[in-house]
Amino acid sequence: MARSDKTSRDIFIMVTNNCNLKCTYCYEGVKDKRKMEVSNIQPILQKEIDSQKSKFKEFFVVFHGGEPFMAYKELKQVSEWLWNKYPELSIKCLTTTNGTVINSEMKNWMIVNKNRFVPILSIDGTAESHDKNRPGSYHRIDKEFFLKHWPWQEVKMTISPETLPTLVDNFIHLRQLGFKVNPSLAKEVQWNLKKDLKTYAIEMHKLGNYFLENPDEKPCQLIDISLSDLSPLKNLPFNRACGAGSDIITYDVSGNAYPCHAFIGDPTLPYNKASIDQTFSLLNTNNGGKISPNCKNCQLYTICSPCYGLNYASRKDMGKFDPQICEFNKITVIASANMYARMFSDPKKYVALSDKSKEDFYLMASGIKHVLNTIKLPDFEQASIV
Repeated sequence: MARSDKTSRDIFIMVTNNCNLKCTYCYEGVKDKRKMEVSNIQPILQKEIDSQKSKFKEFFVVFHGGEPFMAYKELKQVSEWLWNKYPELSIKCLTTTNGTVINSEMKNWMIVNKNRFVPILSIDGTAESHDKNRPGSYHRIDKEFFLKHWPWQEVKMTISPETLPTLVDNFIHLRQLGFKVNPSLAKEVQWNLKKDLKTYAIEMHKLGNYFLENPDEKPCQLIDISLSDLSPLKNLPFNRACGAGSDIITYDVSGNAYPCHAFIGDPTLPYNKASIDQTFSLLNTNNGGKISPNCKNCQLYTICSPCYGLNYASRKDMGKFDPQICEFNKITVIASANMYARMFSDPKKYVALSDKSKEDFYLMASGIKHVLNTIKLPDFEQASIV
């Protein structure tokens, strides 16, 4: 959610830790029924916005859960209070939802406010795949409601170990329904690397083929890697890859501050203010080498999207990444390089290259060459995926 232009600030609010589903890949394993107290969060938000409104042109207030619509009354009240309190500011409210508890009252309210309230749907593909991740929930989602009112908004498609073999089928299914799709790998789950890395490589090759066969579609984020940033001709600073703690801040249901929602971890544990304050301080040095020194020599650091929050919540160390994801990242980058290398044979054909300058092409070509010459796939048979 962080934006590189630094003109907007994201404020996450944990409205509830409660949820009506038990997704197989959920990293928020501890659920309770607490909800944010409106009278508690309002002065916190007022102080936050008043202190930042001279610096940021726009605010994105993101209601997080659990399932946020299980705290609809509180979510609605805080949204309307913000819009009435700061009519001179651009304040957009967003939330990610599983879509299964939204009733007609909620729909009507969202439609009235659809230019300033955006629900982001989580849906993981076909009914069969989705229900592997989120049992019995696919047919409880009013998909047309999201498509009709927010056709431009991407849906979140999480790829779990169970749905990895149908990654591309799931992506195409959602595209055929009319959704824009943002697929991503589940984090903090147990992968079978011996089997899953090869499967992922095959699926990513197929995903690249999809965009080669559909030149009018811009590649999705999963495969749209900034290859120019991997060029040896670029000298990029070794800084962190997200805005946690600077242009992002999160408040839990009790009003405690965190750099982002992923830092919260187990919401039933006491708030460790000293530790979190130290974390804020370290994040704001903007020094990735200090936060994650073991990544200093990694060739993929400039395009990696580390989740410092999940590292902190899962391993008590912001810089201690899940080594499984590093292996998946190599495959992602190679798939992207292969896809774009093939697009270069007819660059005018592809919308993905339509806005590139001569310098962009030169740096991309340099990055592609660097990737294909230096990044090695894990130890499995490659012939079927290149």
